[in-house]
Amino acid sequence: MTLASEPAWLQGHRGRAQDAVSRLGVPSTQDEGWKFTSLKALSQCHFLAQPSEAEGAASAEWDRAARDPTVVVVNNRWSTELSDIASLPAGLSLLSLRQGIEKNHSAIELHFGSGAADTADYFYAQNTSGFSDGVFIHLARDTVLTRPLTVVFIASLHGGPLVTYPRVLVVADENSQCILTVVHLSQSGADPGSEHLINSVAEVVLGENAAVEHCAVQLMSDHQFYIGQTRIIQSRNSRYKSSAAHLGGQLTRNQISAQLQGEGAQCTLNGLYLADGAHHVDTQTLIDHLKPNCTSSENYRGVLAGKSQAVFNGRVMVRPGAQKTQADQSNSNLLLSSEAVVHTKPQLEIFADDVKCTHGATVGQLDDDALFFLRARGISEKDA
Repeated sequence: MTLASEPAWLQGHRGRAQDAVSRLGVPSTQDEGWKFTSLKALSQCHFLAQPSEAEGAASAEWDRAARDPTVVVVNNRWSTELSDIASLPAGLSLLSLRQGIEKNHSAIELHFGSGAADTADYFYAQNTSGFSDGVFIHLARDTVLTRPLTVVFIASLHGGPLVTYPRVLVVADENSQCILTVVHLSQSGADPGSEHLINSVAEVVLGENAAVEHCAVQLMSDHQFYIGQTRIIQSRNSRYKSSAAHLGGQLTRNQISAQLQGEGAQCTLNGLYLADGAHHVDTQTLIDHLKPNCTSSENYRGVLAGKSQAVFNGRVMVRPGAQKTQADQSNSNLLLSSEAVVHTKPQLEIFADDVKCTHGATVGQLDDDALFFLRARGISEKDA
């Protein structure tokens, strides 16, 4: 799809995003939000923005035996060979984002870019400027899915450093419900020189009393950089639950922003990150309570070994007038070596006086007494 063939509303998004990419430039450690995450290694790679044709190699990375509706995107291309959406329940539209735009689906124009200006973030703007396709999921009013949906993005590393722009837009109308799993998977056996930048955007819009359970899994190789953003917009009495696992990757950064725009909305963010070697994983979350009687819960845990590093910045905003807010946040980290490092910063910003909010963070080593107990019973040090 070329810029000239796109609708005017999308051309507007593209144009603003291109201007922002030029104006903002790549973030550095001088920027507060990137203080502990250097992009030096990323800047040394010269990425090619062209999709790979190697579907055959990618097919080995995904088992098509799943019985649930599954979409597979290899680099920037929807794979009809690996996807299985032959039988979809009534009320569910599952299309490539490109198809949806070409068919003038009104929900895409209405919700594309929800909750974020095109110029607000360099990598968000870069994705908006550069994406060529993605996945669009629309649940009509009162649609309740009994089977999970799975979306798989496979990074097939061939022909030198490559950048891809996965994009998912989920619109759950009033009273609808679904379980969605999004997997980012790298092709195994990647060699140095085949670095891959995955710049991902997911947008989830929940109507009144809608419920979305969103599972996100990242299985990255040592030569991949993953920068992902998830933007959630919640209406009255909606329920959003995220369960995320971040595994591998030379550098991983996940940004999650949830706006609770309707009274009674509930938001749950759970996450696990594992890192070893010289891996770096950065998690940035924002839960923004805009209306009264909303609830949020956040629990992130990390396990680090080797010389790995992790960053966690969890921010909860309670706006003026958002009375009766209840928000809980916790970040716990376990260090398996003396060289692993964690920077954690839980934040509460409260501008209402009738709220219940808690936050906390811990960083610790293995318990010596527990290790001794296990070893005294014949268990090796490594297994203990």
